[in-house]
Amino acid sequence: CLRSRNQQTIHITLQLVSAILKRHHRYAVFTLLRTDVLPSHTKHRTVGAHEQEVNYLVHLAINIGGRTDFDDMYAGILKDTSTRLESHPCSLRLIAPKVSTNNHKLPDLPDSLPGAPRDVR
Repeated sequence: CLRSRNQQTIHITLQLVSAILKRHHRYAVFTLLRTDVLPSHTKHRTVGAHEQEVNYLVHLAINIGGRTDFDDMYAGILKDTSTRLESHPCSLRLIAPKVSTNNHKLPDLPDSLPGAPRDVR
C-alpha cells in the first residue's frame, strides 16, 4: 500500500497502522513489525557524524523556510518525543533501574499492557 501512487491509499494505510499500534500495541509489535539484527561488518556512525548531519539539515531548512527558530523547534520536538517514549509502558523495562539504592527488591514491572492479548502465537 505504501508503494501506491494514490496518496489517499497511503494516508489511510498509515492511519490504520497507527490505530493498530495505539490500541493493540503488544500484539502489533510482535506480529506486524519485524526487526533484523544488522551484520557486524556494517559501519557504525559516531554521535558527532549524526550531530553534523542534523546540523546540516537544520541549516538547510532555515535557508529554505526562512525561519531562524529551528533549533528551538527541534529541541521542543526532541523533548516531546523523548517524554512520549519514556512514558510508554514498553519503555519501563528498558529505563527502570535494576536495583534500588537501598538494595531492596523493586516491584516487578507488568509484562503486558491493559487490554493486550495475553498470549500471541
